[in-house]
Amino acid sequence: MTALGRLEPKGEIIKLSAPTSAEGSRVEELLVREGTQVKQGQLVAILDSRDRLSAALAEAQEQVRVAQANVNKIKAGAKKGEIEAQKAAIDRIQVEQDTEIQAQQATIARLEAEKTLKQKHNKQPLLNFKHR
Repeated sequence: MTALGRLEPKGEIIKLSAPTSAEGSRVEELLVREGTQVKQGQLVAILDSRDRLSAALAEAQEQVRVAQANVNKIKAGAKKGEIEAQKAAIDRIQVEQDTEIQAQQATIARLEAEKTLKQKHNKQPLLNFKHR
């Protein structure tokens, strides 16, 4: 059974009607009795579509949460120009390191050559000069 109704409190009339939907909703449980004072926003009835609608609400809230997380991730992400600048800085540092490595290798080679020369020089027999 589906019906429209109204509550008539003292002083004013409040019209109530079930939500319009293709599936329809029925009052599953009435939470107030005739003559009961109610406050604004107070729950007066539970519809039989409550569980279905609660699940739909929860799903919609999850979709909003995921979408907001994606928006936050995009906002927090670096701009293309910033990414390119960081890549350029990395490349520059890599070139500097490569140059430093080559300089160190050249220094090592020079020191090894000097060491080899000293060793050869120390192995040569000393010329014996006799004074007369």
